[in-house]
Amino acid sequence: MLLPFSWQGMGALTNSSGIAFVLWVGLAATTAAYVLFGRGLTHLTAGTVATLNLAEPLVATALGVVILKEVLAGWSAVGSLLIASALALLAWATLKGKV
Repeated sequence: MLLPFSWQGMGALTNSSGIAFVLWVGLAATTAAYVLFGRGLTHLTAGTVATLNLAEPLVATALGVVILKEVLAGWSAVGSLLIASALALLAWATLKGKV
């Protein structure tokens, strides 16, 4: 649905290797990741699933900073620290048997 609005970034779709790459990333890799993620979630408790759903954007942010050399804005860094702190507190409470 967003294809008409992305006219500037359409250079990748001008040749067959670009089209193959877009199809691979968009269909095969993304679909496989979400199918495996969904299958894994069926074997976990609701609390663990909620924790994983909190950790997912944090890991994506960390990978973006480390691998892609992205720069975090102030509020993004604060939010990441809050999520990391909450996950650490949850892990600590779980180890102590309080959750």
